[in-house]
Amino acid sequence: MSNEGASGAGISKEEVTPESGVGKEEVKEEVLALPPTSGDVEANAEQKIRSLKVGETLDFAELGPIIINSDGTTRRISNWDSMTKAEQDKTWERISKRNAKRIEQLKKEQE
Repeated sequence: MSNEGASGAGISKEEVTPESGVGKEEVKEEVLALPPTSGDVEANAEQKIRSLKVGETLDFAELGPIIINSDGTTRRISNWDSMTKAEQDKTWERISKRNAKRIEQLKKEQE
């Protein structure tokens, strides 16, 4: 009788150890986040992460303009908060004009 394991893979009983890694499956689990603590709220303030309490309002202008793509989908500028005030003003002006043209074109296509 040979020294092969039950699977016939040619592995002896001595070779099947926890250190050998044979038969181990790598399990990756998603780690779920816990609810924020008061310390997390303070950390969010430093990172400029906005959190709202019930009843508070949010000025969407802080998030930057909504860009209307030529196919009618929308998106936002990802680096809006890192732009200077002058860059934001110029960008807002250009996007407003371009959005108006795209909306007009999309309306024509629907007719």
